[in-house]
Amino acid sequence: MKGCYNTGQIDISPVTDGGIYAGGLIGAFDASLTDSEISGCYNTSPISISTAAQNAQIFLGGIIGQAEMMSAGMKVIYCHNTGGLKASATVMMPDAYVGGVIGRILNVSGSFTVANCYNTGPVSSDMTGLSYAGGIIGYSYTDSGTAKVAECYNTGEVKASSSGVEVDAGGIIGRMNSESSSVMTVTDCYNRGNVSITAAGSAAFSGGIVGYVYTSSSYSYMINCYNTGIIKSPSSANARGIAGRAFGAGATAINCYFLQGTAGTVGSAALAIDGASDPARKTDGPDQRSGARTAAEMRPDLADAKAPDGGNSIYYTGDTGGIAGWDFRSVWTIKPEENDGYPVLQSSFNAPVYFIQGPEDRTVKDGGTAIFCVSVWTPGIIPKYQWHISTDGGLTWEEIAGSEGMSHACGPVSMDDDGMMFRVSVTVPGYIGGIMSDGVTLFVVPLSPCTCSSVCSVCGLCNEDPCCGADLCVCEPCVCIPCTCDICDECNGCLTEGCGCPDCPGKCVCPEPSVAKRSRVCCLLLIMAILLFTAIGTGRLYMLWKEQQDEEK
Repeated sequence: MKGCYNTGQIDISPVTDGGIYAGGLIGAFDASLTDSEISGCYNTSPISISTAAQNAQIFLGGIIGQAEMMSAGMKVIYCHNTGGLKASATVMMPDAYVGGVIGRILNVSGSFTVANCYNTGPVSSDMTGLSYAGGIIGYSYTDSGTAKVAECYNTGEVKASSSGVEVDAGGIIGRMNSESSSVMTVTDCYNRGNVSITAAGSAAFSGGIVGYVYTSSSYSYMINCYNTGIIKSPSSANARGIAGRAFGAGATAINCYFLQGTAGTVGSAALAIDGASDPARKTDGPDQRSGARTAAEMRPDLADAKAPDGGNSIYYTGDTGGIAGWDFRSVWTIKPEENDGYPVLQSSFNAPVYFIQGPEDRTVKDGGTAIFCVSVWTPGIIPKYQWHISTDGGLTWEEIAGSEGMSHACGPVSMDDDGMMFRVSVTVPGYIGGIMSDGVTLFVVPLSPCTCSSVCSVCGLCNEDPCCGADLCVCEPCVCIPCTCDICDECNGCLTEGCGCPDCPGKCVCPEPSVAKRSRVCCLLLIMAILLFTAIGTGRLYMLWKEQQDEEK
């Protein structure tokens, strides 16, 4: 599923029975048997669900309400939500799982990846039963498979409340459960939204990255993450900068930092900090161990963050037990004008788009039309285009009003347009930045002189199209009708229709047909006269012979 989006408000209330699955794009997604991918999808409108059914369950996400898989794999990449999400109840004991991108993940033995996603809308779970809320995922469960959340961020406020027994809220994940031999990692993520909990019971935990981390013969890692949002809980001891609470021996935070004054500690006592010790990790000026840092320490110059030998900032760039540190060359960057100077993910600053085929120079004849085209890749998100023109060789550029498609047509052109340059910018909705093509040039050449290899014998115009704009012959094609000589039965020239036609080869040398006819008539008359005179003479001789015979008797 690629490039889908929702901009219409969704309001489901009141619901009086059953489970409620709602998402900006998908309510419930079952990827148990086939590998699946959802990319380039987003929601921009508010979604709210209210239930009046006891023991009901609400699964609410900006993109997916609940995603479930057995042994298959699933990826959710380059998706985002900007709409507000709210689940509420008017009766006792309903549960809710609310996440900016996904409400709940149930991963039995498959593999699950959420990468390059973000949420900016408020996320709220106001229930009377179990209540989980996360900036990216409300609740994530992995039995014996693997799960990974990478290069995601949240800036929306996250709130969870309940009069029930369990409430967890986190800037990235509300609750993260891993069982058996599963491995779950949250890598290169950050939260800048406030996270708060209101609860009657003591089982209420809030964290800048994860509210509650549960491990059982499994491993959960939070690596290269930071938080600047204010973290609150009924008990200040349960509001922590990275993880509200860690249960089990497999939870570890490595190279994770939070803004001083937003929370008390990195996590609870069960959370291992920085894993195996590394002698290259600095401990003074700057202190690279996970923990609370001032705003100045969390906003270093990019050059210091990129410095060799582990970096010259709080962000440790070396390895820790084979786990890579902060990467300010291909994953993170620091721009003072962006994100208040805190580290920003390059995947969010640099829009997910690149050229498959950029525009190219075009050469057309005077009076013709030039078309410049571009082809780009995005993860399914429909990009926006803007073409620009330069009339001074690329020194200055101006947007072309209304030219906002994959191609730009320029024409009819004249010789004055020769040398004009064009380029196109491409941006992706919901992402910072974009790409700009190189400038390409329009070359206009004059029309060529008209040269014809065949000229009409009637009108004298060109009998073919030489592509030079000449007027062409419109006469009917020449048709020759042979005539036969009345005397010798040979060709005697041709009659023609539409235009002149040369005589046929081998034309006979007989007189003109009219003369020949007169001659034949005269000959016939002469012969008939001779025959008549002959007949008359013969008859006379016979009569004389007859008279002589009679006298002799």
